[in-house]
Amino acid sequence: MLTLRDWKDKEIPIVKSRGGKISVCNYEDNLIIPKSAVWPNPDIVKKLYKSNQSKAFDREALEALSAKLGFYCDLQSLRSEDAITWSVFGTLHCFSKESQTQFVNSMLKLIGEEPNVTDCSIQLWTRITHPDTNGSGGPELDFQILGDNVVVFGECKWNSKVAENQGKQKDKNQIQLRLEYLKKYGKRIFPHVNRRLGLLVEPISQRNSPLPHVTWQEICNNTEHPLKEEIKSYYNWKKNYGT
Repeated sequence: MLTLRDWKDKEIPIVKSRGGKISVCNYEDNLIIPKSAVWPNPDIVKKLYKSNQSKAFDREALEALSAKLGFYCDLQSLRSEDAITWSVFGTLHCFSKESQTQFVNSMLKLIGEEPNVTDCSIQLWTRITHPDTNGSGGPELDFQILGDNVVVFGECKWNSKVAENQGKQKDKNQIQLRLEYLKKYGKRIFPHVNRRLGLLVEPISQRNSPLPHVTWQEICNNTEHPLKEEIKSYYNWKKNYGT
């Protein structure tokens, strides 16, 4: 069995795909889990399903990966963007509202927005109305921050690109759908806020993005996160082994 030292210098069992990509045998070893967390968090339960990437592993490796859940899930991959999304944004659920608003304000400051949020709610992987059809099955927001004077729709990337061929006519991308939703429904659904923002979080900033953008390095190193030192170590670990 192969092993790897994680961001806390703990030895964890891993396997490698035929292409040399690393996955952990226990999905929990790929996540920051605060001591106060009620586990598994409901947001994590949403992501515990069989991966389409199982075919990338040989039989022995897949058996090791399936020992915990009975199947291999994407959260086990060090390349998973959902894993870092949870570890940075999802962990905030375990801390006080004061800590959450402090983080949100520091993030807003990073993107040049006024850091004046006094209350907020943070959710992961919320599916919204489709802006083309007004029906269900619209975009999934990686994170949504609803504050007393701002709403932020977050799209997180790690190794993947912004998806194209989206929308009813397959003529839009992920970002366009989110912007169209905010333009079409923003004032109706969030009438109390004066800012309705999309935010792209990615390893390397795409300066031509129509959304405000920030890198994972900036988020992990320059925000007031209650687990700041741990997410800095986690980011460096993921950067070294998860690309």
